[in-house]
Amino acid sequence: MLCSRKWRKQRLCTKAIKIGSSSASQVFSSSTLAITAVRVFDNTNNFLLATTSNSNMGVSGDRSKDGLYKIATNGSNNAIPLVAAGNELIPVLNSNSQYYWSNVSRDRSLYALEEYGSQGTNASYSILYGSMNGGASNTIASINDGTELAVTGWTTM
Repeated sequence: MLCSRKWRKQRLCTKAIKIGSSSASQVFSSSTLAITAVRVFDNTNNFLLATTSNSNMGVSGDRSKDGLYKIATNGSNNAIPLVAAGNELIPVLNSNSQYYWSNVSRDRSLYALEEYGSQGTNASYSILYGSMNGGASNTIASINDGTELAVTGWTTM
């Protein structure tokens, strides 16, 4: 169950319920991160992948916290920043699929992320990737002529 009060005081509570369990436990809470999307990406469920954006409709807050995070589910309330959103852009996970390989490589070592925003009258899109351990990201495509770019997923070769 995911409950978000980002419209009021930008607070998020994420609760995980084990299959066959009748109780829930809080795994993460933040008064500074406005979480916009969450994905499970590892088979042990030790971490969640989440995007944060204080620029979505109805949200106003500290844009310096916008980006992609790896959130621990062990109750430590640890959100590891993987990449900060660039220059007034909004980070977006694959909106067409929630399979882990839609945003995380099959070996779970890399992520892919879309960022969008506007520059003048045109929409601006970028696709980037980086390590699930953090560090610098790499932009592989960027366009601002109104053409849309989107992450479609990872494959193996």
